[in-house]
Amino acid sequence: MIKNKGVLLGYIITKKYYSKDDNLFHVIKNNADLGCFADKIESTYKTFDEFYLAVKKNLNGANLIEYDFRDCNPKDYNLKNALLSSRTMIKIGTYDAAFYEAFCKDLPLAKFTPSNSLELIAPRRLSQDDLENDNDFLIFYISDLHLNHKLFLEFKESVNKNEIIEYLRDIVKSLKSSILHWSSDKNILFVGDVSFNFEILKMFFKLYNEEYFFAKTFFVLGNHELWDESLNEKCKTIDEIVAEYRKFFNANGIILLENQLYFPNNEKHLYKSQILSEKEILKLSKETLENFVIESITNVLNSPKYIDTLINNLMKLQEHSTEINLTLKTLLNEQKEAKTILNNIMKAIESGIINKTTNQRMKELETQIEELEKLILIEKNKTNVKLTKQEIKEYYIQAIKLEPKMLIDYAIKEIKAFDDEIEITFNSPLKSPDNHQGFFLFSFTKNLHSKNLKKNNILVKFFA
Repeated sequence: MIKNKGVLLGYIITKKYYSKDDNLFHVIKNNADLGCFADKIESTYKTFDEFYLAVKKNLNGANLIEYDFRDCNPKDYNLKNALLSSRTMIKIGTYDAAFYEAFCKDLPLAKFTPSNSLELIAPRRLSQDDLENDNDFLIFYISDLHLNHKLFLEFKESVNKNEIIEYLRDIVKSLKSSILHWSSDKNILFVGDVSFNFEILKMFFKLYNEEYFFAKTFFVLGNHELWDESLNEKCKTIDEIVAEYRKFFNANGIILLENQLYFPNNEKHLYKSQILSEKEILKLSKETLENFVIESITNVLNSPKYIDTLINNLMKLQEHSTEINLTLKTLLNEQKEAKTILNNIMKAIESGIINKTTNQRMKELETQIEELEKLILIEKNKTNVKLTKQEIKEYYIQAIKLEPKMLIDYAIKEIKAFDDEIEITFNSPLKSPDNHQGFFLFSFTKNLHSKNLKKNNILVKFFA
């Protein structure tokens, strides 16, 4: 309990600001005797004079950035320690143009990096049920914010540091609201091009940490992060620039990945992890990777959850292939065209136009139509032959019983190994007429053993 010489302190003002959302001035008081976050009282005021008296003419720390002072003269009040917009500071003669001039040095680059990434938030495809029943390592990713471009669109004539901070704060909050069913145990990945100004980036992530304090956060540098003029003057190599970013992110609890792999161990939500360097990745032998792939495939085919996912997607693919049989459509179009031409020739003959050429062409078209009718019948029969769920399941279950090398030939179409992941594409028992395949199934992390490495995990993606 907070006391002043044994006397209770009571309510104290903890926040005072103007919001253009409701066009009101707000004063928030907390009971200091119960703690900063307990027993809150909030009062609102319609005019600045009412607000000014309510805070006893003490505007120290008051956020008035959104207030334009159209209803009163800012020079009539003591605004020395209030947070003001650059336009208000110009009115009262306290604006320093040096900050804006430094800000404008990035304008040429900002013009070449337009982005509507905040306005083009993808539709939410996950439901609450999906999240509650999903035990995989769930990651939300954010990319191409291009903050400099947005800032220059917002502040075309003047700006101060506090305005930039508040603008970036709004972006941070809008990103948070776009994450479905937000909770502090989310994993968030920034995949580059946030800002080409290191100072702006640092402002953004300091504000980000206020909102996402407990979230596990990763950052991968984009090419724009390497454009910062001050960093390029200070650092002689890209490695030195990366080191500056790493120093900042480490200090703020964010994991920077640069030619590295992060292996989560999410058992019981204990986020113990290890970051594998590029040199360690290159030590993996062909034998290690092959054994790992075989183990992963076997585990997938042994898992009812994953085998059902695979089969359900293939059933959808089978239905889709039947609906859009491109080969059949092409044959039907050719048949229609041949019949139209033949019909025109018959009309010409009926009109008395007949010669050796027309007779020969008519026989060619009749032969072509007969062949097309045979091909169309074959193609229609193909679409009528459909595999059941059980038949597809047996195809993959059979793969489990095979020897390792046979397993690869039987169940796997191709395997791609990258520095940061492995992609495995299944063969399909379906004979799709238009070869419409290649959908993503799922991904997970698995333990990887190597003589050169400690026990680690690696990301594996499955396609079909």
